Amino acid sequence: MLQAMSQTKTKKQATGGGLCAIFDSDESSTRSFTKLKSLYLQRRVVVILAVVFSITGIILGITSTEISVLRFTTQAGGKIDIDALNREDQFVTYVRYGISCSTVLLILMITYDFFLRRKIQVIEKNLKRFIYAITFKHLASLLLEIAICAIHPLPLDYANFWAVPSKNSVTARKESPVEVILNMLMFLRIYLVARVILLFSPFKRDSTAHSIAKINRVKLDYIFVFKSFMNLYPTQILIGCASVTFLWAAWAVRVCEMNNSSSGLRESYLKNLWFIGVTFLTVGYGDVVPDTICGKTIAIGTGEFCNIMQVADTCCV
Repeated sequence: MLQAMSQTKTKKQATGGGLCAIFDSDESSTRSFTKLKSLYLQRRVVVILAVVFSITGIILGITSTEISVLRFTTQAGGKIDIDALNREDQFVTYVRYGISCSTVLLILMITYDFFLRRKIQVIEKNLKRFIYAITFKHLASLLLEIAICAIHPLPLDYANFWAVPSKNSVTARKESPVEVILNMLMFLRIYLVARVILLFSPFKRDSTAHSIAKINRVKLDYIFVFKSFMNLYPTQILIGCASVTFLWAAWAVRVCEMNNSSSGLRESYLKNLWFIGVTFLTVGYGDVVPDTICGKTIAIGTGEFCNIMQVADTCCV
C-alpha cells in the first residue's frame, strides 16, 4: 500500500513538472517571438535611415560635381571671376563636409544593421552565444559594404589627369578632379534600395509566408525576391532598370567629357541623353562621340547592359 501511494505521488510530481515545462516553453517562445518582431522593426528603421543617408550623399555629390563642370566650362570660355571662384570653392568645401558626415552616419547604420541581423539569427537558430552567429563570410560582407559606402570625395583639393586625343592625333593630358570619379562610384550605394525592398516585401512582412519558408528551408534572400518580382512584374522592373541606367549613363558621360570641348557632350545634359539613346537603342548616327577613356568605358558598359536588358525582355515576352 505504501508503495502504491509513493507511485501516485511520483506521477503527480511528474505531471506537475511536465505542465511547468510546457508553460515555460510557451512563455519562452512568446518572449522570443516578441523580441524577434522588435528586432525586425528596428532593422526596417535602420535600413530606411541608411538609404536616406546614402541618397543624401549622392545628391550632395551630384551638386559638387555640377559646380566643377560649371567651373571648367566657365574657365574654357575665358570668363574667370576670382570672387565667384572663391565662393564656389567655399561652397564645395561645405558640400564635401556634408558628404563626409552622411557617409559616417551611413557606415554606422550599416554596422548596426549587421549586428541586428546577427541577433535575429541567434533567436531563429536558437544559438547559445552571439559569437556563434558571426562567421568569416559575414565579416567579409560587412567589410565589403563599408568599403563601398566609404567611397566619397574628401574635403580636400586634389586633381587627376586622364588622356584625351586631340585633333593632331597626339594624346593630351586633361585635368579633371578626382571627385568626379568618386562621385560616380558613390552610385554603388544604390544596392541598399534592394535591402529595403527585401525587408518590406510580402515575403518578409507576412508571418505566414515567412513561417512556410522556414519550414520548407527556403532562403528569402535578394535573389528569391528578385525572381518572384520578375515573375509578377517583368515589364515594370525592366523598364525601371533601363530608365535608371539611361539617366545615370548620360550624366556620367557628360561629367567625363567636361574638360573636352571637341566632343560636344559637355554642353548640355540633353545632348548626352541623345547620345545614349540613339547609340544604344538604335543604329547610332555618330554625330557625338566620347573622347576620354572614362567616357568610352561608361559607353561600353552601358551598351553591354542594354544588350542584356533586351535579351531579358525577349525571354520574358
